[in-house]
Amino acid sequence: MVAMLVSMFTLFGGLIGFIVWDRRTVMRPLEERVAVMHEEFEKERRPLASCRRL
Repeated sequence: MVAMLVSMFTLFGGLIGFIVWDRRTVMRPLEERVAVMHEEFEKERRPLASCRRL
């Protein structure tokens, strides 16, 4: 009975660890893409901001 309980906790712990690892693995490239898009947006926005002052 104790062995079954320990094995279930181990499996659940492994599942939670896998979920956290997978989420970080997926989110890292997405964050990089968003950062690039933000930089491109800022580059395009700067000339427009200078035109508004005129």
